[in-house]
Amino acid sequence: MANVKGDKLLIRKLIALGRDAENKVADIVKATAKSIEDDAVMNAPNIYKYAGGGQSSRNIQEIGQGMYSEQVSQFKWRVGQQNKMGAYAEFGTGAYVVVDNEWKDIAWSYYVNGRGLMLPQPYFYPAFVKGRKIFSQDLQDMIDKLTL
Repeated sequence: MANVKGDKLLIRKLIALGRDAENKVADIVKATAKSIEDDAVMNAPNIYKYAGGGQSSRNIQEIGQGMYSEQVSQFKWRVGQQNKMGAYAEFGTGAYVVVDNEWKDIAWSYYVNGRGLMLPQPYFYPAFVKGRKIFSQDLQDMIDKLTL
């Protein structure tokens, strides 16, 4: 799981602004998690053609349906993928693997034998990057409004 750098210090400063700031931060965190989940679902590939039919192809088709977001604490949400095949769709397999350094440890945790033939079709990481950018801007906008 990736974290926004400096988030702990920022949260401490925001809490000092009072309960209103806490509620606004919690709302921004929730909205960001839901946005990442929604974008990933919308971008999730239908890679049925790679599976060759059968049970595994049905599981692959459900990549978008495997996305979830859940609240961990007031300021923390987890966004994830329940379908293991989602990682292979995201990163590719075998010689086709393409992974951003930020998520390389996640990708390695799914390594099997390096002989796969699936091209990467990123859907989760682009949603995460977009969500992180919007999250930072939303927090900055909130701080600007509260400190005027």
